[in-house]
Amino acid sequence: MPLTTRRLRKCAILLPQLLAIGILLAPGTARADELCGRQFDSLSQLYAGLRGEAEASRGWQVLERSTHVTFVGDQKVWTFARDSQRAFPAAACLQIVPAEDAIQAIVQTRCEGAKDACDAVVAKAKGKDWSNLFD
Repeated sequence: MPLTTRRLRKCAILLPQLLAIGILLAPGTARADELCGRQFDSLSQLYAGLRGEAEASRGWQVLERSTHVTFVGDQKVWTFARDSQRAFPAAACLQIVPAEDAIQAIVQTRCEGAKDACDAVVAKAKGKDWSNLFD
């Protein structure tokens, strides 16, 4: 058998094994994100899930504003920017967690809009100034 044929045959034998290793090591294209203990693939999916949950339960409050929509329930406050806002798509979550003799407020944000608008949202949320989060 000529030398080039042997090399091709060795490569052909190794190729499926290398592909299998590559598939195992390659990151998944659709990665779930997590915000305040809730997993989601996109902010629109998270919004739809919370909207459905709020409509199905009397324990939730929904506040509709021109700049954002807020869901309050289950010891959490979720606020989503409307598509008219530069930060859109964006969400912020304030979660109340019991901590010994006190409570702790945990704030998390996700923002995929304009960088300067997202930086402002994060700063306001972390400062717990939610009155004009998406203004």
